[in-house]
Amino acid sequence: ELGAGTGAVTRRLVEAGCADSPHGLYSIEFDAVLAEVLRESFPSVKVVNGSAENLCAILGDDLPRLAAVISSLPLLSLPKPVVRKILDETESALPAGGVFVQFTYNLARSPSALGFRKMRHIGRSIVLLNVPPARVDVFEKL
Repeated sequence: ELGAGTGAVTRRLVEAGCADSPHGLYSIEFDAVLAEVLRESFPSVKVVNGSAENLCAILGDDLPRLAAVISSLPLLSLPKPVVRKILDETESALPAGGVFVQFTYNLARSPSALGFRKMRHIGRSIVLLNVPPARVDVFEKL
C-alpha cells in the first residue's frame, strides 16, 4: 500500500486478510508521524516510513512475491518527475498480471493520463458516497 495516511484503506486490507497472506502487507508512508500511528494501529502490517519512489528497495526479498499495489497517493498533483519514478518503481515491482489500484479524488482526470508504460487500464469505479467522491482505477501489468 502506497500512501497509507491514517489507515482508512489499510483497515479494509487487514479486514480482507491481506496482512495474513504468506508475505504480509506492506504499507509505505512518507510522513513519520503517520507511519508511527499506523504501526500502533496495525501491528500485523509491515509499516515502512519511506517514499514510494524506493518501492523495490523497500520490498527487498519480498519483491518477487508482490501481487498488487494499492495507492492513495495524490499522483495527479505530485511533481511529474516524482510521479514518473513512482510509476517506474511500481511497474518494475509488479509481475505480469499484477494489479495496480489507484484511489483518486479528482473525478475529471484519469490516472491513465499519467503515462504508464507497462500497464493497461482494466476498470474504474466511482464511489459517490465517499466524501469527497472517489475514483478507483485498476490497471494490470502487461
